[in-house]
Amino acid sequence: MDLGEFTREKEPLLYKLQGVVAHDGTLKAGHYIAAVRQLEGIAFRTINDDEVRKISTGMGNVTELKKPGTLRQDFDPCILFYSKFAT
Repeated sequence: MDLGEFTREKEPLLYKLQGVVAHDGTLKAGHYIAAVRQLEGIAFRTINDDEVRKISTGMGNVTELKKPGTLRQDFDPCILFYSKFAT
């Protein structure tokens, strides 16, 4: 994600998605799932109770986290974790 356009200098200011906490369910009931980027920096793994599963092998962006490998269909991100990317 480039936030440079929102700065005075208009120079690239890059951030990389590192993890997501998401809610799977409704307002009255549901389940929380986490997805974190692996150390090599591309694929994500979901952490769902006692199960850890690799979920992406592509570009490693947030659209790949829409269906995090659970039996349920909904995946609503509620907390996103980014780290500053060196330019």
